Amino acid sequence: MGGLNKLKLEYFDLLSPEPTPLYRMINSKPEKIGTLKPITPRMIAKTIGFTDYNWNLSVLLLNVPNYFELIGKKDEYTALSDEQKQSLDIFDIITTDIGIREMIEKSLSFFMCETVKYIDKYKSFITLEEVEFEGDTFECVVGAINNDLYSQIVSSILQLNGIHPKDELTCKVSKKAQMLLDKINKAKEQIAKNNNSSQDMELANIMSKLSAKHNSINILNIWDMTIYQIYDQFNEQNHQNIINIKEMNYSYAGGDFDATEWYKRLNK
Repeated sequence: MGGLNKLKLEYFDLLSPEPTPLYRMINSKPEKIGTLKPITPRMIAKTIGFTDYNWNLSVLLLNVPNYFELIGKKDEYTALSDEQKQSLDIFDIITTDIGIREMIEKSLSFFMCETVKYIDKYKSFITLEEVEFEGDTFECVVGAINNDLYSQIVSSILQLNGIHPKDELTCKVSKKAQMLLDKINKAKEQIAKNNNSSQDMELANIMSKLSAKHNSINILNIWDMTIYQIYDQFNEQNHQNIINIKEMNYSYAGGDFDATEWYKRLNK
């Protein structure tokens, strides 16, 4: 049973091609929050497209400093005392700003199996699933994402999509989306310093290069792998390439070589 007892999902959950149910413990009993979709490139291509996929990720990467920069109030935020800054909560901010809140609803609804709507009465995002009964369709509540759970849900979504919350989101997007992304990522210097390497790490390029290099993954079947599986196998392929070089050096010149290195876990 998937859970939120710790911030990161288990490696097995991340690799799984199946939806990942999320639970929280209430009085020692599991209470379902919702279910995360296993996102694949084919799903992205057939539904919202790559630009909107990255847009949805960028919305979830929003934090307090980025928000003030986004709305043109960076100086006001900078002028706040440390105590005042620490009192600001991203959940309170995004649920107060209707425009941002609607973006969050759209993003969560894409990455989760349920439809997600914010209910002001409960100060929570509610997860809803459609149920048919006697020819009629009803929306039934599955669970709720409140202030205590929001950051953990977002972290789980980002992990399943190969992104650490501190990572840079690098993608080619429309001008409108790029304006928001530039504001969100302006304080980060990775794109400016490593623009070429950032392009190298774009999903499309990784799919292409992994398909060309891997023994069994190809440009046809990679579309049905989950995003996490693609990044995982890309990292494993790089790891194997390094080991192959070490093996060749060892066979030629001798020295130290760990024959068990090939199965050392990279995801820790």
